[in-house]
Amino acid sequence: MGEVKGSTQIMWERNTSRGESSPDPGHDLVRLIFSWSFHDIMNHNLFADKVKTIPDRFSGLMDYLEAFRLPLLEEMREEMSTNLVDALSSSRHFPIDAVRALPVRKDKSGDAQASPSMYRLIVARGRGRRHGARDFPCTGDVVLLSDATSPCRRPADLTRDGRSCCLAHVRYANDSALALEMVAASERLEQQASTRYAFGVSLISLIPYERIWRCLDYAAAVQRKPALVRVVAGDVDDGHDMRLPASPPPPCWRRGYPRSGSGKTKTISVLLLLMSQQSAAGCRVLTCAPTNTAIRQVASRLLELRKQQHPSGASDDGGGCLGDLLLFGNRQRMSIATGSSLDDIFLDTRLNRLRACFSPDTGWRQCLRSVEVFLSGRPRWWLHEDRRRNQVTFTGRSRFHQILQRLSSCFRTIMLHVPRAIIMESNYINIFALIDMLQGFSRLLDWMCCMCSGNEREACNEKLERYKVDILFLTRALNRGLKLPLTRSEKQIMEFCFESASLVFCTVSGSAKMLGQRMDLLLIDEAAQLKECESLIPLQLYGLKHAVLIGDECQLPATVKSKVAASALLGRSMFERLSLQGHKKHLLNIQYRMHPSISIFPNTSFYSSKILDGPNVMQGGHERSYLEGAMFGPYSFINIDGREESGRSKRNMAEVAAMRPLALRVNSVDGFQGSEEDIIILSTVRHCLWILGNAATLHGSGSIWAELVRDAEKRGCLFNWNDGTSAASSPVTPPPLGAGVVGYEQGGGHQAHAADAAGFWTLLRLDTLRGGAKRITTMVVGWGTRQAARVVACLEEQRGVQLVVPRDRERAGD
Repeated sequence: MGEVKGSTQIMWERNTSRGESSPDPGHDLVRLIFSWSFHDIMNHNLFADKVKTIPDRFSGLMDYLEAFRLPLLEEMREEMSTNLVDALSSSRHFPIDAVRALPVRKDKSGDAQASPSMYRLIVARGRGRRHGARDFPCTGDVVLLSDATSPCRRPADLTRDGRSCCLAHVRYANDSALALEMVAASERLEQQASTRYAFGVSLISLIPYERIWRCLDYAAAVQRKPALVRVVAGDVDDGHDMRLPASPPPPCWRRGYPRSGSGKTKTISVLLLLMSQQSAAGCRVLTCAPTNTAIRQVASRLLELRKQQHPSGASDDGGGCLGDLLLFGNRQRMSIATGSSLDDIFLDTRLNRLRACFSPDTGWRQCLRSVEVFLSGRPRWWLHEDRRRNQVTFTGRSRFHQILQRLSSCFRTIMLHVPRAIIMESNYINIFALIDMLQGFSRLLDWMCCMCSGNEREACNEKLERYKVDILFLTRALNRGLKLPLTRSEKQIMEFCFESASLVFCTVSGSAKMLGQRMDLLLIDEAAQLKECESLIPLQLYGLKHAVLIGDECQLPATVKSKVAASALLGRSMFERLSLQGHKKHLLNIQYRMHPSISIFPNTSFYSSKILDGPNVMQGGHERSYLEGAMFGPYSFINIDGREESGRSKRNMAEVAAMRPLALRVNSVDGFQGSEEDIIILSTVRHCLWILGNAATLHGSGSIWAELVRDAEKRGCLFNWNDGTSAASSPVTPPPLGAGVVGYEQGGGHQAHAADAAGFWTLLRLDTLRGGAKRITTMVVGWGTRQAARVVACLEEQRGVQLVVPRDRERAGD
C-alpha cells in the first residue's frame, strides 16, 4: 500500500464545491479509503487536526451535511485499525489460495469502462487455524490482503522485512465450497508478479457507512429536496422549497420522551394500528429502529393488536389480510421462525409466495383460464354413464379438484399478501364468491355420480349449467378487474410489495433500500441511540411530511470507537440536539416494568421525579424473592472487596459465589463478549436489581456511581458481603437446593473458605456432554468416585452444567 495520493479532504471537496455529484457517492468512499496507506489506517492523529466539533446549529444544508463527513471518516479509520489489531491478536483471518484478474468490462460501444481493477479470490476454507463464518469476508467488506507467510501478531509485522499488503473491497461473496470473492483492488496486483498474497483480514463492513455517505452528498440531497432534512439543518433561505402541494401544513416533528418500561412499544403499536386503519386514505408510514431486535418487537406487538381486533383472522373481515404490512431485514438477527406470524409479513417469505401467484405460467390468470377451459365443454363430456352398472362417473373429477385446489391456494395467498385496497372491494367479493361456487360445483358433481335415477340426473345437469354460467361470469369479471402483476422477475415483485405496503418496518440502515419510495410519515424508535448522520438515511425518503422521534437521551447513546470522533460529538443523536434547542417533548410518565425500589434512583437522578409507578408494579405480586435474606431483595448494592485473585484469568471469588445460585445468560448492554469488568450488574429488570462492586472505590469516583452508592446506603440497601451479620456470612455459603440450583460438596461437607477456594477451583464447561444446554447452572464438586457419580446424576437431570472442579485434577476429555 502506497502513501496517501492526495488530501482526503480535497478529494471529496472537489465535487461539492462545484455542486456536482458522482453517479455513486458510495463508490467515492471506496476510492477515498483506497487512498489511505497502511500507516494512515494505524495513525490515530490522521484527522485529529481536521475534525471539528459538530455544532448545535447550522447555516444551511451544505454546512449541515459537511459537518459529519470528517468525523465519520475518522470513525471508520478507527474501526478498521481496531479490527485489524483484534484479528491479528486472535488469529482471525482467511487463507488465500490464489488471486486471479478478471477481464475488463466493456460498455455497449465496445470501449473499456473506467472501473477499478477486478480480481477473484479463491479462499481455502479447509485450511488455517480458524474457520468460523465471521473470519471470512462478506459482500461490502473492506479487507486487507497480506503476503506474509509467517504468523503476524501485530500490525507492524505486516510491513516488516519488505512485506506488502493491499486493501480490497468485496463486491460479491460466494458461499460455495470455493468461496469466490470478487474484489476491487486498491493497486494492480499483476504489477507484483512475484507477490503471492497468503491471507486476508476483514477490516470493516462498508455497507452501513456507504449508506450514510450517500446521504451526506450535497448535490444528491439538492436533487432529492428532503424537506425534513432542510428543517433540522436550519436551511431557512430555501423555505419556499419545503412547501408540499399535496399537504398545506409544513413538515413537522414530534418527539416522544419515554423511559424504560413506560409502555413505549405498546404506544407505538397502537399509533400504527390507527394509521393502518387510515391506509385507505393513502397514508404510508415507515417505522425504523437502530437494531433488528427493536424493530421486531414493534412489529410483533402490532400483529398482536390486530389479532385481538380480529380474533377469527378471517379474510372477509380484514383480519386475514396482511399485505399492508411489510417487514424486511436479516431473518437470523430478527429471529423470525418459519410459519410464525412475523414470517407472514417478512419480505423474503412474501416474495417466495407471490412468485408462483404472479407467474404467467402458474399464476392467478392461468388459474382462471384453467377453469374457463374446463367448463367450456358440455356436461356429457364430464359425465360417463355406465348402463350395465346403472351409475354415472365423473371422468374429470381428479383434474377438476386439482384446478380447484390450485386456484383456491393462489387466491388465498393473494388475499393474505396483497392489500385489500390493491385488490379492490368488488374483486375481493368476487374471489370469495368464485371459490364458494367452485366448491358447490364440486359437491354437486360428487352427489350426481352417486345418483341412480335419470330424473335426478337431469335436475343436477340443470344446476350444473347454472353453476357454469355464474362461474364463467366471475372468472371473466376477475380477468378484467384484477390489476395484479404477471411476471417472474423478483425485482418487479419486490417493487410491488414495497409500493403496495402502507406500514413498513426495517432498521434505520436498511431504510436505504427504500430511497425510491414515497412515504408520508417516519417513526424512529430508540432515536436517542442513533448518530445524527444515521438518522439522515430515512429522513431523505421522498415525500416525507412528518417525523416522530421516540427515545431517551438519558439512556445508552450511540457507540463511537474513535476518541477524536467522540469529542467532535459524532455520537450525539438528532434527538439530543433537538432537545438542546428547546424542541418540545412529550413525556410518557408512567413506568410499568420495574419494582419501585429499582426505579426510584434513576427517577430522581435523571428524570426529576417526573416518572410515576404503574399500578401493576405497586402490587405485592410484582415483588419476587429468589433467595432468602434482605440482601437479595428487589434492590441491593453488595459491597465486595476489590482485591482480585491472580491466575490465568483475574477473578473475585466472592463475585463468583454471588452469581453461582442463578442460571444466567451473561451479556452487557453493548453486547460485549469475553470482557472482564470491575463492576458487575445483574438484573432481571422487572423484579430484582443486584449490584456487585467495591463501595469505597465507587464512592470516590466522582461519577454517577458515587451517587448510586450514597443512595443505596441512605435507603438501607447497601450490604457487606463478608459481614457476619449479613444474610450471607460466608462468601461460599451453599445456596438452597431447588430449581436451577445444584448443590456442591468438598471433603464430604458443605464448607469451604475463600482463601482456599481461590487457588483450588477452576471453571470447566461440560455443557456439551448431554446435547444442547437449555440452561447452565453452576455447581462446585470435590474430586473422587462418590462425587463423580453425583456429577453424572446431575448431568442426567440438569442438561448443560458448568462445573467448578479442582484445577490440579482437570483433565482433557473429562
